[in-house]
Amino acid sequence: MEYCPLNDRNQAAAELSAQGYNILVARAGSAARLRKSGLKVTVVDIPVTALDLIRSIYEAKKTGSVIALAAHSSMTSGIDELARMLGVEIQIYKADHDEAEADDTAIEQVVLEAASKGAEVIIGGGLFCQAAQKHGIPSVFI
Repeated sequence: MEYCPLNDRNQAAAELSAQGYNILVARAGSAARLRKSGLKVTVVDIPVTALDLIRSIYEAKKTGSVIALAAHSSMTSGIDELARMLGVEIQIYKADHDEAEADDTAIEQVVLEAASKGAEVIIGGGLFCQAAQKHGIPSVFI
């Protein structure tokens, strides 16, 4: 088992493939990008669970009361109902592109839009948290 940082994901995946690894595990946008990379590997997508969302909302509430979920569509299912049950308001900002098509600039724009509309903390996947950190915006990884 190896961990691949987001910045070097495709390069690290190619190196792991060359070393004989044939299964890569990732989530959401990272999994979609790895599938599209053309590597001859199996990509296993780890789904986001309700517990993942509850934990991230709980952590985000410690940082601010204006919470934005910036994510791909696959990570936003059921968030409205969950927010209602937890007594919080969550603004949802989705990447317009398919997970495999969304480039870093598009992801960054989603994060910046959320911040410009008052979000105090971003919850999202790794790519979105990385974009938030780049701009000094607090984030919580789902």
